[in-house]
Amino acid sequence: LVTGLYAESHGIVANEMYDPVLNETFSLNKMNTHNSKFWEEASPIWVTNQREGHKSGAAMWPGTDVTIHEILPTHYMPYNESVPFEDRVAKLIEWFTSEEPINFGLLYWEQPDESGHFLGPENPLMGAIISDIDRKLGYLISELKKAKLWDVINVIVTSDHGMSQSSSERLIELDQYVSRELYTVIDHSPAVAILPKEGR
Repeated sequence: LVTGLYAESHGIVANEMYDPVLNETFSLNKMNTHNSKFWEEASPIWVTNQREGHKSGAAMWPGTDVTIHEILPTHYMPYNESVPFEDRVAKLIEWFTSEEPINFGLLYWEQPDESGHFLGPENPLMGAIISDIDRKLGYLISELKKAKLWDVINVIVTSDHGMSQSSSERLIELDQYVSRELYTVIDHSPAVAILPKEGR
């Protein structure tokens, strides 16, 4: 998303993946993601921005606490899910209004991704999650206006993927078709990524 490239070109194809060139597994949950060798297939926008002499700030955006091509963002908050949205916004505004301001900022929020994975996108409980996101976006806009930033910056709201409701009726039991001895499970939720064992 932040490299301008498709996943097959920048190299980060999932939260859990196996890299056959490095012969290593990348795992978001095991937090070996801080090893720059997984990230250097492309240059993210903050690296490009800083190579051009500008300053960048990242409020918990994935990958911004990793040195990529020997560069970290000028300012960043190490990822900590417990930090409230309002604190992330405050930090970003602080960076935009400092004596040496950033010209590019990133802010990450876990919802609706986190709840969507757990509940499913069509769960009625997702309505409250979406409403909360709407309130949070309103808060962000309000704070940007208070800081006199709203008319001088561009705001892009994006997501990293969509979601589709799964069901037991559409479940494929892989064991009915392929022996578990023939592959290793790399990632799952709800689709599974499998790696065939060598020679299979």
